[in-house]
Amino acid sequence: QSGILTDLEWLGLDWDGPASLQSEHAARFDAVAEQLLERKLAYACVCSRNEIGALSAPHGEDEPRYSGTCRGKWDSLEAARRATGKDAGLRLIAPGEPVSVRDELLGTREFDIGAAVGDFLIRRRDGVACYQLAVVVDDAHFGVDEIVRGHDLLASAARQAWLQDLLSIPRPRWWHVPLVVDAHGRRLAKRAGDLSLAALRAKGVDPRAIVGWVAACAGAAVPGRLWPREWLADFRLESLPRSACRLEEADLQRLKQALL
Repeated sequence: QSGILTDLEWLGLDWDGPASLQSEHAARFDAVAEQLLERKLAYACVCSRNEIGALSAPHGEDEPRYSGTCRGKWDSLEAARRATGKDAGLRLIAPGEPVSVRDELLGTREFDIGAAVGDFLIRRRDGVACYQLAVVVDDAHFGVDEIVRGHDLLASAARQAWLQDLLSIPRPRWWHVPLVVDAHGRRLAKRAGDLSLAALRAKGVDPRAIVGWVAACAGAAVPGRLWPREWLADFRLESLPRSACRLEEADLQRLKQALL
């Protein structure tokens, strides 16, 4: 968490009030998970990721599709534990039809959650809330109604929308923005350590050059170097590109040479 905040501050970004950590809200997540279990919208599951992967056909999703092995077996986490000797997680029953998601950049998309991932975890076997449950509950608690995040999380929005509908939580407005990819079209990720903000900062790269490159990718007519606040007056979410932003080798070299 401290590394993320340091990166944001270095780029000239700030936020309102102290940062809130999801790890501090376990009781809130547990209460909603138990409510879904009591309503029989979720059920106890003792299957491990390895067991699910071994039974699943090769799949394009980041997680293997769950076939429903534990659905309907037990009425509670404790009953599952007594019967199997294993700790149980909680899975939300997937809808029987596709879920429509409205994205402000990409329009309306439909996702068949059952076909893609099946019944999905909302609480792990160690009792920790999963991403889908945590973001839905936290966003509702804090009144978040606009969310901007990467295009790779678009499919997750369907699972969150399904949860929000079950909990009678209004859906937020979503913008799933393009990712940055390398010269070969591969998504930049943690494995590209030399391109992390921390690594570039350590090399003395001017953060204004990074903001300027991002602004140019978004189609803005701005100077080569600027702080986010200098771009703010002209920034429009609806003007963002719909396709990935490619970081070419020449761009990378210019960024590395843009020293303070």
